[in-house]
Amino acid sequence: MNRINIPFLSLPALCIVLLTATGIAGQGVRIARYWAGKKAAVSFTFDDGSPSHCTIAAPMFDSLGLKATFYVNPGDAEWAEFRKLALSGHEIGNHSMTHVCPFCIVTDPAVLQREVVASRDSITKNIGVVPMSFAHPCCCSFSDRQIRAYVLVYYPVDRLCGEMYLHPDNIDKALRGELDTSQYHIQKDWLILLAHDVSDPGNRDGLRTTLRYANARQDSLWIGTYANIGRYVRERDSASLEVLAQTATNITLRLRLLQSMRPDWYTVPLTVRIPVNADTVMTDVIPDGQTHLRQSLVRI
Repeated sequence: MNRINIPFLSLPALCIVLLTATGIAGQGVRIARYWAGKKAAVSFTFDDGSPSHCTIAAPMFDSLGLKATFYVNPGDAEWAEFRKLALSGHEIGNHSMTHVCPFCIVTDPAVLQREVVASRDSITKNIGVVPMSFAHPCCCSFSDRQIRAYVLVYYPVDRLCGEMYLHPDNIDKALRGELDTSQYHIQKDWLILLAHDVSDPGNRDGLRTTLRYANARQDSLWIGTYANIGRYVRERDSASLEVLAQTATNITLRLRLLQSMRPDWYTVPLTVRIPVNADTVMTDVIPDGQTHLRQSLVRI
């Protein structure tokens, strides 16, 4: 896949890029809804740092070359095992220091600093990676604006809650764009699954069945970590793509940001769809501050 580096900095950041191919059609050029032009997305998330996440869940994903999100509580985390998961590419997110419940009504500055900030620093120190997402303990809702505003100062995305029914039916709902967005799903076609301990045979089998079902539909389904899909959505919704000029063999595009975004947070490639003859070219846009083509266009 071709990669174009675009600066995701402060307004009025923009980049003008010239692409060359045969049979380019300017009409229909757009930022893909999900990475690589996938129709829908799913994130498998696991809360509370259960040992079964390392011994049962992670190996399922590893066997398929897929990645999941594991939310830990630094106050009682088994760092060695979760460090291994991070090294293998899984996301280690923050689930607060001590799992205060209900968390959505906390206002004490000292408690917030401990649960949101000190816990982040602990994960960074012990895992070696800054957590890019925060899962509210005991769940929150879209209406809990005060606590969410505090969290989003320190993380690019937060997870409110998730679907706890691990069943292929929910994958189909995402692919049809029929998820309920009134509670915790941010998009009608991005399924957020939530599991805790998966050592119980029923939970283990439900996870295995749902994961295999999702894996078989990767041609139209992006199976990604919560932070990666969440950041893609924010980048996508904060960018504007414009065709400045176009011929049968060349097209000039301008990508413009509609709001400021931190370049150290927003590093997930956006995919741009470009019609070429009867095919569609996909090209990744990487927000790392450069503005040059790294490879030639390829059809995927």
